[in-house]
Amino acid sequence: MRRFLIVVACAGLTAFALPSTALATHSNGQGPDKDFISGAAKGVTPSPCGNQPSHFEANGQSDVPVTGANATGHFFTRIFFDPPCLGFTEASLTGDILCVNAFTGLFNPPGANTAVWRGVITASDPNIPGILSPGMGVLTRHIDNGQGANDPPDRAVGFPTPPPGPVVNCPSTEITTFPITSGNLVVHDGV
Repeated sequence: MRRFLIVVACAGLTAFALPSTALATHSNGQGPDKDFISGAAKGVTPSPCGNQPSHFEANGQSDVPVTGANATGHFFTRIFFDPPCLGFTEASLTGDILCVNAFTGLFNPPGANTAVWRGVITASDPNIPGILSPGMGVLTRHIDNGQGANDPPDRAVGFPTPPPGPVVNCPSTEITTFPITSGNLVVHDGV
């Protein structure tokens, strides 16, 4: 009986302690001391054949402020080409997130809860060397304007880059973004 009471007491203390430390919000006030991005959305993605409809997901975090280094996480993107682009009707790519830098934007729009993250493609279909292939990089910006279908909606942009080097960091770059058409992007600045 005494063992049961000890377990119940520990469980009660845990229930009171966890909510105060585990909550994350769309604002920078409450949450973990890590920069992170998470979410899934539909929008447009730039391509060699113009801006195309896409679906994208990203979940990553970094415990190094400003540079966003030491990040973990994964991303997935599927782009739908209409009309076909380079003979393809769609392309999908997955990869690892290498850095995440969340910050309050100064421009485009001012005061926005924003993050820039970089990744490396680990798989792509189709495999187009020099455009979409394993080893190529990606650079992305997410803007979190709150939960759900808010006005204005969350915004994002991402595009392939040359392969990332051995030292990867994410500058506080104000890249022009597009509004998402559905979904929710969460950005948290761990300061």
